[in-house]
Amino acid sequence: MNVIALTPDRSDRPEFLNLCKWQMKRQTVPIEHRIMDYHPESSMCDLTQRVRRGCQQAKEEGIDYVIIIENDDYYPPNWIENVLDVLKSSPPVDLAGIPGTTYYNMNTESWRTIGHGSNSSLFCTTISTSITPKAWPRDSMVSLDLHLWRGARRVHKLKTNFFDVTKRPIGIKHGVGKIVTPSHRRLFRNRDLGFNFLRKITDKEYFRRLMAVWENNNVSIPREQRQLDSGDVPPKIRSVSVRTLQE
Repeated sequence: MNVIALTPDRSDRPEFLNLCKWQMKRQTVPIEHRIMDYHPESSMCDLTQRVRRGCQQAKEEGIDYVIIIENDDYYPPNWIENVLDVLKSSPPVDLAGIPGTTYYNMNTESWRTIGHGSNSSLFCTTISTSITPKAWPRDSMVSLDLHLWRGARRVHKLKTNFFDVTKRPIGIKHGVGKIVTPSHRRLFRNRDLGFNFLRKITDKEYFRRLMAVWENNNVSIPREQRQLDSGDVPPKIRSVSVRTLQE
């Protein structure tokens, strides 16, 4: 079974990309890490285009699966090992991913854990290169993960595998580079003034490197532009436990 890691990139957040490359180099199992970083062909959101082209190129080279690694998120050192173990121990699937996501907003120093139920976030998704071409949406599609896991899975009968791990990847929101979703301006329900919770749920060396990147790329979101999560109540400052991730 041939597997690669693929990162879609627009060259607009280089320090985050360097941090991403470092994370892939420290994985407990080595893997080829490809960066889809060609010059943008338009001003549209081209995340879907970059992932689709990366998967198509991998298919032409005989690659079986593509593990999506986004350039700004946190990945535990054993993430690749965990994904490979799942792929090796299960029947062939079109999509593999985890059923929940923790998001952390650097601007608002807040976080939230979401149970998706029927889909996995793109940064935690692995895609088979044998997936039917009809499953891919238009190249300007913003929510590729929702399209594949909810729409295409139902319409094209895609085979999926949900799995879970002790330590999950963390979606980092920051406002750097091309941003197409409001989550980078969002004030999540759990406050974490001082980044203490973020320190607990990542690891010492990653946290040190991330804060160095953040010092150089801090994008201050005006208070009046910050948004509460849909359905959330104004957050209160409270202490939290790492066990919250397992809820």
